[in-house]
Amino acid sequence: MNHAELKKKLVFDLTRMTGYLERLIPGGIERVDINYLNALLNDDRFDVQGLTEVHLNQKSYLLLINNELIHRIHRHLYDRWILGNQDEQSFLQQSKSLKEEIVQVINSRQIAQGTRVDKSLLELGEHNKRPIYVNCTFMNIPDGPQHHELISICKFSPVYVVHDLIAIEFPEYGFSKDNGTGHLTRLMAICALNATIVAISDHV
Repeated sequence: MNHAELKKKLVFDLTRMTGYLERLIPGGIERVDINYLNALLNDDRFDVQGLTEVHLNQKSYLLLINNELIHRIHRHLYDRWILGNQDEQSFLQQSKSLKEEIVQVINSRQIAQGTRVDKSLLELGEHNKRPIYVNCTFMNIPDGPQHHELISICKFSPVYVVHDLIAIEFPEYGFSKDNGTGHLTRLMAICALNATIVAISDHV
């Protein structure tokens, strides 16, 4: 058995990154997201793949982003967001090129019958490999059918990063007008999955 086969398979949720490829200045969540990805890609214990959610014909699907493409997305955003190495024009040109590649991924998708999940994602969980699924942005939280399929059918072990409880503790400062019920529902859904939760502070 070679060294690559000994690595733990990990699937990183790139939905926020693929949607923000042209964002020149990152917010706090984007900074956390890209730094977690950077650390995992540089950890020799993991074989990192990615996924992104796409919306087609009023339905959402989860598609695989392969290791080679995830590395280029990472380099593109990390260089700009964290290192500040790319000028605006070159960054936007590269963003356009990456978006075109993601469109190719969407057009070549093969969805497993009866699901909203890419067949390639389903194959990652075969033979009791049980890949780790990492979500740092609270997008694709399990309040939709495709996410349930990702965890149950693909047999992924989910890990979620919780940034704060502001929407619950101080809903007047939140972006939504639901008095924190949406955030609470997502947290309860995570707990129901027996997921691992990473909190970014002792208070959280």
